Amino acid sequence: PYRGPGPPPSALSADLVAYLALGPSQIDRIRLERYAYERFFSTHAARMNEVAGEIEVEFSRGSADSLAVGARYWEIEAHRRQIVERESSIVLIAGPS
Repeated sequence: PYRGPGPPPSALSADLVAYLALGPSQIDRIRLERYAYERFFSTHAARMNEVAGEIEVEFSRGSADSLAVGARYWEIEAHRRQIVERESSIVLIAGPS
């Protein structure tokens, strides 16, 4: 089953907060946004895993229904694209060094 990259860790490091001189309201906003993303990711990843299980069941049968398998792969791809789209809309607060 698809496991995906997973959401980022939910804690902001004290060093990052100090380096960016983030205020309490900024920290709260970042935490709320990260929580919203983690919920979004978890919902989509759970459905992707569920569909991957359905695909496994379909293939375990004597002959798989190609239309059913194709529809399930399409659904997984649709969820993957929604995750990528959501991730691309996230504003990075610190890029790679």
